[in-house]
Amino acid sequence: MQPSVGFPLKGIIGVVANAADEAALAKRMGLGCIELRADLLIDKGLNEADLLALIKTSKKQGLGVLFTLRHPTHGGTFEGSEHERAAISLKAVEAGADMFDLEFGTDAAASVRDGAAAMILSYHDFNAMPTAVELQELTDRMQSSGARAIKVVPTASRLEDALTMLKWAGQGNNEVRRIGFAMGAHGACSRILTTVMGGEITYASFGAPVAPGQIDIDELVSMYRINALSQQSAVTAVCIDGNEGGRQVTELNASYAGSDKVAVGFAASDKSLIEQCTDWLPVTEIVG
Repeated sequence: MQPSVGFPLKGIIGVVANAADEAALAKRMGLGCIELRADLLIDKGLNEADLLALIKTSKKQGLGVLFTLRHPTHGGTFEGSEHERAAISLKAVEAGADMFDLEFGTDAAASVRDGAAAMILSYHDFNAMPTAVELQELTDRMQSSGARAIKVVPTASRLEDALTMLKWAGQGNNEVRRIGFAMGAHGACSRILTTVMGGEITYASFGAPVAPGQIDIDELVSMYRINALSQQSAVTAVCIDGNEGGRQVTELNASYAGSDKVAVGFAASDKSLIEQCTDWLPVTEIVG
C-alpha cells in the first residue's frame, strides 16, 4: 500500500460542478479538498477569469484544489481545442491549483509533459471493466507518462470488478500515486473503501451525481466518515440483503463513531467471495 505523505489531495474530494459557492460549502462540511469541474462550471456561466479567481479563493480557505476541464469523450462538456485545454490547466496551477486532471490518450495530456508533476492522468470506461492483462498494460503505459498520479475508473458489472480496483489502488508507490475505484451500482463499495486500501481520494458531488454510482456526500462524510479512515482502519462487511442490511450498516457506523472502523454493505450472495479476500482486504468482521 502506498503512503500518502506529501500528496496534496486526501479523503473525500467534493466535486464543485454547479456553482462557485459549492467550494465554500465544502469547507463548511469539513472537506480538505475539492475538484473544480471547470467544464461544467463554464456551462453554468463562469468564465476563465472566474475559475482562476475561485482557485485563489479556495486556496485561501485552506482547500486543496484539483482542476478538471473534462473532454467530452470522458464525460465532460468542454468544446474547445486540446491546446486550449492544456493551456488553461497550466494556468490553473499558476493560479494556485494543486493538481489538474487530463485524460490518458488525449492530445492535451500528451502536450503537458513539462507540467506532468502536477497532473493526474485519468482513464474512464463508462461501459466495461478491462481484463487483467488490459489493466496491467494500461497501468504500465500510464505510469510512464511522468504524471504525479494515475486514475483508473472503469465500470463494474459484478463485485469482483470492484475488488479488482480496490487491490489496484493499493499497489501504487510514492512516485506515482493511484486513484481507483469502479463506477456503477456494483462499484459502490470501492468508492467507500478505496482510501482504506491506499487510494488517495474518492469523489462526491454536492448536487446530482456527475458519474454513475457516486454516493451522496452527506453519507460519505457523516455515516462512513471517509475523511477519518486510513490504511489502518478495520472494515466490517455486512452481507445481508434488503432493508435489514442497510439498517445494520447505518447502526454499526453510528456505533463506530470515534473509532477507526467502518461498516460496508455487500449482497448476502457475496459473503463467500469476501471471505476469500480477507488476506488482502482489511475486513476484520463479517456480519450475516
